[in-house]
This record gives sequence, structure tokens and C-alpha cells, in this order.
Amino acid sequence: MAMCALPPDYLRNVVAPFADSGTGASTSLYRGVAQQQLFFCELEALGAASDFAAGVLVAERMEGLNFALGASIVTTKSWIQRIGGLGPIAHLLADDYELGHRIAEAGGQVVLSHEVVATMYPAQTLRGFWDHQLRWARTVRLAVRSLISD
Repeated sequence: MAMCALPPDYLRNVVAPFADSGTGASTSLYRGVAQQQLFFCELEALGAASDFAAGVLVAERMEGLNFALGASIVTTKSWIQRIGGLGPIAHLLADDYELGHRIAEAGGQVVLSHEVVATMYPAQTLRGFWDHQLRWARTVRLAVRSLISD
């Protein structure tokens, strides 16, 4: 399980977009940090920096965000109520994606914060790396399927 580290002004900066009443959620990119100089840790961190971040930035620039990223999602109680609570998404593989997507569907703007959260990738075995990559691929597949069906 990856751990996160937050910048000093993180909270102030991720809530700032809520000064605009149209903001439904604020989310942050994350950069991968290998906790140890081990191949699979470094590979995970590289993937977060290259594939993941690039995909999010392209989505934001091309059409705006209609999803959120699990390392950091900030919203309000009223937006949670508007989307029917957290219960309907609690069991989903891509619950972070769904939270942002449902807020966007309800008319809220999902804002990409300027704050970047450092996500530490711990040492793991080949099997642990493989399982995480498989889970990630399944999550992306579900998100793409959701976009296609909208």
C-alpha cells in the first residue's frame, strides 16, 4: 500500500477553488516516489510520473476533468448529498474516479489542484507489482468503459 506526503500549504490550496460555488471537487496529481532503490518500486514511480500524470493532463486540457484521483479528493457534504451519498460507490473498484464523475454529472466542476501529492511506493515482490498493475489496468478499463457509455 502506497503512502502519501503533502506539501505545507496543501489544505489551503486544495480548498481555495471552493470560493467558486460551481466547484464540486478538487483533486490532485501525484508523483511517485520509490521508498527504496528497488526495481519494482522505481517502476511504479516511473509509471505514475509518465503514463498516469500525462493521461490526466491531456484529459484536463482536452475536455476538462470529469473524474477525480484517489490520492487527493476534496469535496463538500452538499456535493456528497447531491450524488446520493458515498454508499453507491463504496464497493466500486474505481471509487475515486466515480466520485469525481458523479459530481461532474451532477453539474459540479472538478478542478485539478496545483498541489502535487507525493505517493511513496514501498518495496514489493514481482507478484505484488503484477497484482497492482493488474488492478490499475482493471480500473482504467472501467473508467474508459464509463466514458464510452456516457
